[in-house]
Amino acid sequence: MEKLIASHGIPFYIKIDVEGHELNVLRGLKQPVPYLSFEINLPEFKEEGLECIRILAEIAVDGEFNYVADYHEGMKFGQWMSATEFIHTFGQCKEYAVEVFWRRIR
Repeated sequence: MEKLIASHGIPFYIKIDVEGHELNVLRGLKQPVPYLSFEINLPEFKEEGLECIRILAEIAVDGEFNYVADYHEGMKFGQWMSATEFIHTFGQCKEYAVEVFWRRIR
């Protein structure tokens, strides 16, 4: 990820769609981007999803999270959440699959 950023600059948005390899991709990201998203199939990959959230929280402690379960309904929550709030909320998620969004606006 960092090699791509070095070559092409910091993107506005990164959509990670690597069918179960999200952790590997995020481990290669060392600097925040404005927006990023990744899909999590639940409940099978809930722990991996939580680890992805933790990695992003380490990259930028001021990052915020939300998710989409149904694109017709938009973001699940009216307000974005800190990593701590989101981990608690996501831990109780009953959806089958969600797209987690992370943003860092500065």
